[in-house]
Amino acid sequence: MKLRLVSYNIQRGIRLPELLALFQAAPAFRSADVIAIQEASFLASGENVLAPLSAALSAEHAWVYRPVMSYPEKEYGNGFIFRPGVTPQDSQAVPLPQVSRLSWLEKRKTEGGMPDTKSAFVQSFELGARLVSIANVHLDFAGGPQHRALQLNHLLGEMKKQAPAALDVICGDFNTVGHHRWPATAGNINAALGTALSAGYNDLTGDVAFTSDLLGNIDPADPAAGILGLGQKMGLRFRQKTDHILGRGMAGFSDAGVAAESEAALLRISDHLPLQVILEL
Repeated sequence: MKLRLVSYNIQRGIRLPELLALFQAAPAFRSADVIAIQEASFLASGENVLAPLSAALSAEHAWVYRPVMSYPEKEYGNGFIFRPGVTPQDSQAVPLPQVSRLSWLEKRKTEGGMPDTKSAFVQSFELGARLVSIANVHLDFAGGPQHRALQLNHLLGEMKKQAPAALDVICGDFNTVGHHRWPATAGNINAALGTALSAGYNDLTGDVAFTSDLLGNIDPADPAAGILGLGQKMGLRFRQKTDHILGRGMAGFSDAGVAAESEAALLRISDHLPLQVILEL
C-alpha cells in the first residue's frame, strides 16, 4: 500500500486563481492521498481557503484545519486536504515553544513585531486499515536553528503520547532559513532537524536543492514587503531550503521532490515550492 503525500506552504493563498489552476492540473495534486497545507487563511468572504482548493480536486475531497498563528484581527493555520477513502482519526494541535524576544531583523520580518505563537497540527488518518500520523508544521523564523530544534523536540515528545502508527511523518515549513548555497546553511539545517533524525526519521526530500525564494512572490502584507520588492525589481533571488518531509516506519519511498515541473512558474504562485513523496506502508 502507498501513501501519496504533498506538502505546500501556499503563502496565505494570495494567488488563489493560480493555486486553483495548479490543483486542477498538476498530476501530483490530483493523485495525492493527502495534501498538507501551511499558511491557510480566510478569504474576504469569510471562507477558509482550503474549501475552494479541496473543491478544485473534486466534490468528494474533504479538509480539516487548525490555527497555528494567531493575531488580534486574523489567524493563519495548517490543514489537510484528503481524498475519499482516507479517513481522519484523532487530531491534536501542539503549542510549540516561543522565543522570548526578537532581534532587530526578526522584528522587521514578523507581523506585529512580536514573537509569533506557533502550533503544529498532528492528524492521524486511516488508510486501508493502516494508521498514519502526519504532523504539519510551520516552525519559527526567529530564534535560529537551536530554537527550531527545541520546537521539533517538543513536538516529538507530544507525538510519543499518541497511539502508535504504522507510519509517522513530519512535514511542512521548518523555516530553516539561509541561502541554499551558503556553506553554513547545511549545518544549520542539520542542527534543526537533528533531533528528528536521531529519533529514526529520514529526510525524504533531502536531495531537493531549494524549496523557497524570499524574493519570488511577495505578499503585500509582509512587514518587509518594501525591502523585498526592491530586491525583486533588481532581479535578485534568495533561494532557501526551508521545507522538508521527514518519515519513519515506511517500507520505502519514491518520487520525492518538487510536486510540479516548472519551479519558476511555481514561485509566481507562492514563495514556496510544493514537495511530494510516495511512501510505501
